[in-house]
Amino acid sequence: MHVLSDMGGGAPESVDFDTYELVLEQASRVRFRTALNEDMPTESDPQPTNEERNSLDDWIHCGLTP
Repeated sequence: MHVLSDMGGGAPESVDFDTYELVLEQASRVRFRTALNEDMPTESDPQPTNEERNSLDDWIHCGLTP
């Protein structure tokens, strides 16, 4: 799975993933766009596997324990 420093590559300027706290602020949006809707990352960016999407969904759903 990508680490935090890799996550902000194609994000809009208003979305910042540089710290754990900033990821927490965007968690529900990330879960929806990545794990449920599967429209993030954009098609031009490397795509996570289904296993990575499921792991991210589980992590967010379980409270994002570091």
